[in-house]
Amino acid sequence: MVDQSKYTVSPSGVTFITDWEGVFGHVPLQSGRKAVRCPFCSDERKAKNQKKKPCYVWAEEERFKCFNCDRYGYRTKVFTGVKYERPQPLPNDLPPEKMLSPVVVQYFAERGISQLTLQKMNVRTTEYCFPQDVTEDESGKPIFKPTLAIVYPYTYKGVLMFYKYRGMERQFAISKNPKLIFWNIDVLMRETPPTEVIITEGEPDALSWIECGEMNVLSVPNGASKRGNALEYLGRTIEFFEVVETIYLATDNDEAGLALREDLARRLGKHRIKLMKYPEGCKDSNDVLVKYGKDALLDVKKKAEPYPIEGVATLLDIEQQLDNLYQNGREPYHKAFLSNLDEYITWSHGNQLTGVSARPNSAKSDFLFNILLRLSIIYDMKWLIFSPETGDTTDIIELLMQIMTGRVFMYNGRDGANATLGAEEYAYCKSIIHKYFLFLDFDDIGVCTVETFLEKSEEAVKKYGVNGILADPYNHFSDGFSGDGEGGMALGLSGKLTMLKSFCRRFNTHMILVPHPAKLTGNEPMDNAYDIFGATMWSNKLDNLVFLNRLYETGMPEKGIGDDIDVRVRKIKKRHAGRRSEENAIKLTYEIATGRVGHTGQPFQTYHDWMNIRDSLNESDLPFESNMIIKQKPQSSGVVGGAGMLSSMLGDDLLPPQPLSDSDKDDEVPF
Repeated sequence: MVDQSKYTVSPSGVTFITDWEGVFGHVPLQSGRKAVRCPFCSDERKAKNQKKKPCYVWAEEERFKCFNCDRYGYRTKVFTGVKYERPQPLPNDLPPEKMLSPVVVQYFAERGISQLTLQKMNVRTTEYCFPQDVTEDESGKPIFKPTLAIVYPYTYKGVLMFYKYRGMERQFAISKNPKLIFWNIDVLMRETPPTEVIITEGEPDALSWIECGEMNVLSVPNGASKRGNALEYLGRTIEFFEVVETIYLATDNDEAGLALREDLARRLGKHRIKLMKYPEGCKDSNDVLVKYGKDALLDVKKKAEPYPIEGVATLLDIEQQLDNLYQNGREPYHKAFLSNLDEYITWSHGNQLTGVSARPNSAKSDFLFNILLRLSIIYDMKWLIFSPETGDTTDIIELLMQIMTGRVFMYNGRDGANATLGAEEYAYCKSIIHKYFLFLDFDDIGVCTVETFLEKSEEAVKKYGVNGILADPYNHFSDGFSGDGEGGMALGLSGKLTMLKSFCRRFNTHMILVPHPAKLTGNEPMDNAYDIFGATMWSNKLDNLVFLNRLYETGMPEKGIGDDIDVRVRKIKKRHAGRRSEENAIKLTYEIATGRVGHTGQPFQTYHDWMNIRDSLNESDLPFESNMIIKQKPQSSGVVGGAGMLSSMLGDDLLPPQPLSDSDKDDEVPF
């Protein structure tokens, strides 16, 4: 059992480890998700089950979750921003065979890359213990096995920032807490910077170009992901690309590589992008070098084609994307996992313009913050929030934290059911909000026009990788409805919506607008575009249109429970994104005290639930089906506070498994 001095339990039932090394220090930092014996419950299990490993630890994220005792939590942290570390440089006074192993020299020679090129780029070798190679003895203690590793140094203005390691059996690792940058970024910092540069998906591909004499080549530090690429390394160095006239993108010819290519293109500016197309049967630049030689690889660059002109394309321009769609299918849009809302609307990662409208005091901002938090934590979407009617930035962050935790930011005596947000969760919430949200405050800028809003949005996309934008409300723009002559307001609105839609397409972002309603009479619900100020132009221009109607008679204010919200989806442009809903088809419950929106008649969810959903979507071998989630159960003995907040459900159509009884639970854990 773990000494109680090494952890605390928040009022929410979440365990915060104060001595992470003392509890999970044996788990390698870069092991990804690793199954281990649970330090809280394994010793108390039946003898035959004590060696099982029911606890998953995400060492890099410093969080854990046990599927036997249901304890879960995070490392206690004081949020002071991100702290980066630089490694100790490898020694330079070693024998040549230690600096660069003959085995590695031969490995690269078989891939068309010479020892001279390796030495020119300071590629090294060393003995390294990869997290993937760590095993355990019978007592559970780790056994570290050093093995030969290729070492790529990443430098910034000549200063070592971190090392990236690659094993001979495709193991990968990176230095602790690195400040990610492009490999070979120093080529852009010369006194006379290059006018063109090549960007590859990995160092071997970059070395292939250098072997051919192309020195102005960079590699991304962490490969590609088909689910979106954060590109924080680009945000740190974006200003160095300002003088570059032509950028050749040489990512891999697969689904993840094409996704990386699109992410780079939207942030670097498609007008200066040229796309590499490899010969049949070649996946990347090194494939071309190995199979066809240097001249063939240089020919790939000569034949690189400009990014298709916006609005004009031939089939050949989009052939790779079309082939990928044919072979792999369409990437599904994102679910919010909020009641049956997902049956009617899902949320794209980009190139969408959505409108959400409601009467005043209908909790539309709270509803949208619930959606944004879910899309961020589950799918890694990054948002720029412009919401002046919610308040200043601190007001918005306070509301986000309350929605995340179900705890009031400061106890106000209004509702005793929601205790004050604890210090541990407060610090953790700050780290999540810092990761996923930016805030736009026009008080320091002056008059807020659509043009200035888009200028700031473009900066956020290029520097920070934002792929979602909220404008709440649209009516705050001083020129949102400006137009001249007959039909001036309608034509003005049409022009502005066209500008916003063009921005979404150009930068592949999902933008949500919140237009004010028209002057409504009586208590009739908002149901169509005529109920919005600006009328049918909204229906004509938007991809999706949603209305919220607050049902005041259903609330229980004395318990902090607000009214039900009737959600009406009235337009879905793309059929795979959802469908039109009927009246009263989507009902949500609103919690006044915290701003949470949830499943009617069921427990409200928190960020722990969304992390659990994220895990179930990302990990095919978690101990439950991908369309299920562990049902809420109390944590193990010794925990103070209420039951844990591990999830209640993913949605009405995704039923949770039945909980095991205490008598058979231990035998049924699938580890």
